[in-house]
Amino acid sequence: MQVYYFIFGTSIKNDSTLTLNNQQMKNPWIAAVLNLFLFGGGYIYNGKRKGLGIALVIAWLLIRWGEITIYLTNLVFEKWLVLFTGLIVLMFSLAADAYQEAKAINNK
Repeated sequence: MQVYYFIFGTSIKNDSTLTLNNQQMKNPWIAAVLNLFLFGGGYIYNGKRKGLGIALVIAWLLIRWGEITIYLTNLVFEKWLVLFTGLIVLMFSLAADAYQEAKAINNK
């Protein structure tokens, strides 16, 4: 039997998941870290834009494969450096977006 405690309209189950208005709250930091290391992982976790999340995961796999191939074959080191820098910027942008999305889900 699960015990619910009601504190300011938020119910806390004994398994320590937070729910607000029958909706599971999302941890913004988990969403950010997932999107930082796996493009689209934070969107899948948040559950709002799952299609975008799945597409980004597939794109991430293909980009990483291409990046590793370019680096290991020493084809064009300068282009690899530009690609790597662009990926770092994209990773932090997606992490910030997933963080904001999780906060917006919790504020509904």
